[in-house]
Amino acid sequence: MISESDKKTIREPSKKYPVKKVLLFGSSLDPVKEGRDIDLVVEGIDPKEFFDYYGDLLLRLSKPVDLIKYSLNKEDPHKEFFEKYNPVELSKKYEYTRLYAI
Repeated sequence: MISESDKKTIREPSKKYPVKKVLLFGSSLDPVKEGRDIDLVVEGIDPKEFFDYYGDLLLRLSKPVDLIKYSLNKEDPHKEFFEKYNPVELSKKYEYTRLYAI
């Protein structure tokens, strides 16, 4: 489970940096159980700003954060993972839209 406060906190730095999508996966997707951390995937961020963005999230969120950079490149090593686990989008435009295709 992820709090409304943490959702808002994720969106704030996502507006500051050129982030296309932020996807939530892992234990925080469970609507009943409290997860130990927040697992996120970010798409569309400049590699030069990745660690600044990650640092902003680490300092602001209520739990530890695991952040993976994803691209639409067919060679991305995480492609199979996302097709299997079907993360939930936490972006600026869409709230909780299931991501079915990458």
